[in-house]
Amino acid sequence: MFVRVSIIAGLLLFTSALAHAEGTFSWRDKRGVRHYSETCPSNENCRPRSFSQKRRYLYTAPDERPSTGGDAEPTTESTAVDGESSGSVEPAGGADGGLATAPAVEASGDGAASSSETPGTNDAPPSTAEPASASSGETTTTAGTSSDTTSTGTASPGSTTPPSGTQSVPVVFQTTFDCADWNQTSGRLGDGDVCSVGDGIAGSGAWTTSNGSGDQIVSAANNPSGGGGKGFRHWRGGGTNNNGGGLTITLPTALSEMWVRFYMRYSAGFAWSGGSPMYTKEHYWGSCGAGCVIFGIQGSNSWGINYNGSVNHPSSLSWAASQGGNVGDGKWHLYEYHLKQNGSAGAIEIWVDGVRYLNATNVSLGSIGWRSFTLGSNQSTVSGCSSGCYTDYDDIAVSTVGRIGPH
Repeated sequence: MFVRVSIIAGLLLFTSALAHAEGTFSWRDKRGVRHYSETCPSNENCRPRSFSQKRRYLYTAPDERPSTGGDAEPTTESTAVDGESSGSVEPAGGADGGLATAPAVEASGDGAASSSETPGTNDAPPSTAEPASASSGETTTTAGTSSDTTSTGTASPGSTTPPSGTQSVPVVFQTTFDCADWNQTSGRLGDGDVCSVGDGIAGSGAWTTSNGSGDQIVSAANNPSGGGGKGFRHWRGGGTNNNGGGLTITLPTALSEMWVRFYMRYSAGFAWSGGSPMYTKEHYWGSCGAGCVIFGIQGSNSWGINYNGSVNHPSSLSWAASQGGNVGDGKWHLYEYHLKQNGSAGAIEIWVDGVRYLNATNVSLGSIGWRSFTLGSNQSTVSGCSSGCYTDYDDIAVSTVGRIGPH
C-alpha cells in the first residue's frame, strides 16, 4: 500500500513539474516568434502543449530553446524546437535591416526590360527613332537622316548618311597627308620618302604628264572641311593616259571585304572629249588578269567598279550629274564604296555625297585579297587641258567593320 501511494505521489509531482516547465501554452506573434507561457493571452491564438512536446522541450539544451521573452528575435529555422513547423523564415535583410530588394529594372515601352545602368562611353548612341504612330503603326525617324538611292535612282531604306564629323568606325588605314611637301619629280618614291616611314604611302610611278607636271602632296590639295594636313594632287594632261605616276597605298594585311572613304575634287573646268570620260581609274586595286578592282568611271560614263579589266558594274550616277554639268566644278565630293568577296555572292555598294547609287549583289570579285592600290591612275579622254588639269584626293580611310561616313 505504501508503495502504491509513493508511486502515485511521484507521478503527481512529475506531472505538476511538466505543467510548469517553460509554460503550458505556445503561440507565435506577428513576427513569427514563438512564445511559451502558463496562460494564453486573450489576443493570441494559443496551442496547448502535449506531454510529448513538453518532454522534448525539457530535454533540449537551454541554449537551443526558443526565447520566452517578449523581445525575442525571429527564428531563422524552418522547424521549431517543439516539432511544429514554424511556417516562416526570416527574410533576407538589406543593408539597413529592411527587406532586400532586387536592382531596379524599368520595363521599356515594347515590353522588354531595360537596365537603369548608365551607358558607357563606347556604347552606341540612343536611337533617333520616334515612337510609332498609333494610327499608322509606322515608325518615323527624326530629321537629319537621308534615305539611300539605289542604282535605279529611287529611294530605299537603310544605310543612311552618318552625321558629319562623327567618324567612329574602326579603320585599318587612314591618312590626311599630314606630312612634308612632296613632288614626284624629285625622284624620291620610297615609303620613307613620301610622308612617314611605315605609313604605307609611297610613290607609284616616276612618269609625269607630257608637259612635265608631276604629282604632289601639297597644301593646295587639302580638303578644308576634312581632317587637316594636306592633300594629294594628281596631274592629268590632254588625251588618253597622259598623267602623273600616282601613289601606292598599302594596307597592313589583305582584305576580302572593305569599306573605303575618300574625298575627291576635279579642277574647275576639267573637260572631256564628247562631254564625259570613257573611263577613269581613281583607285586601282591589285593587278588586272589576277583579280584587279578599279573604282572610277567604269561603264555607261558613270561611277562604278570594274573587275579584272573585263566586267563593269556601273552605278546610276554619271560624271556630269556628279559635277553639275559636263566640266569639273572645282568642289570637293565625298566618295564611298563597299566591296565584298564571297564567290558568286559578292557585293558592291557605291555612295557619292551620302547617297547610294549602286547596291549590287551576287557579283563575283574573285578570291585574291586586296592589300594595295594605286591612288590616281590613267583616264580617257581629257580635252582643254593644255596647261594641265588635276584631280585632288584627301581624307582617305579603309575599314573592315562598316561604312565610315564623312570625316
